[in-house]
Amino acid sequence: EEKGDIEGIGIAKNNIGLASQNLSNFEEARKYYEEALEIDEKLGKKGSMAVVHVNLGSLYMDLDKNEKAIEEFNMALSLYEETGRIVGRSGLYANMGLAYTALQQHDDAINAYESALKFSHDMEDLESVSRQYRNIGISNYHKHKYGEAIEFYNKALEVAKNIDKTDYIADLYNDIGNIYYLQEKFEDSL
Repeated sequence: EEKGDIEGIGIAKNNIGLASQNLSNFEEARKYYEEALEIDEKLGKKGSMAVVHVNLGSLYMDLDKNEKAIEEFNMALSLYEETGRIVGRSGLYANMGLAYTALQQHDDAINAYESALKFSHDMEDLESVSRQYRNIGISNYHKHKYGEAIEFYNKALEVAKNIDKTDYIADLYNDIGNIYYLQEKFEDSL
């Protein structure tokens, strides 16, 4: 602070916010994020502002304040679009989907996951592609659209096999098996 590196102070405050959040010191995390955001706003650092809004959204999800989380994610999204930033959008949309899922707004969740899927494909992030397929499957499961859920679980499974994610593959088989169990299609679950 003595050297006048205001931008560095903003970054440090955001990082302290992350550390505080990871330690479940949520009020302290919020305080540091808001201080970082204030500095970024003064400096006109829209990219940094977007990151802080994502972190605030994540914090509000931890606090089960999902409507507030979505507000923060939408602010981040606006800044991403304004700056043309691509990196991080998949995660942003995935987090939005999780917040919508927590609110049982499954259509909105699916829309968010589909956007995450698009950016995951664009970034050639196969692990994220698989996770977004699974997330869409989970949302369809919650909507009792079991056929569509299985379709997306199978897409996730196909990608996961190509990146050799053994534990995750087991989770996907479990997801599929649960649907067959609900439908009393016991032979299909084998």
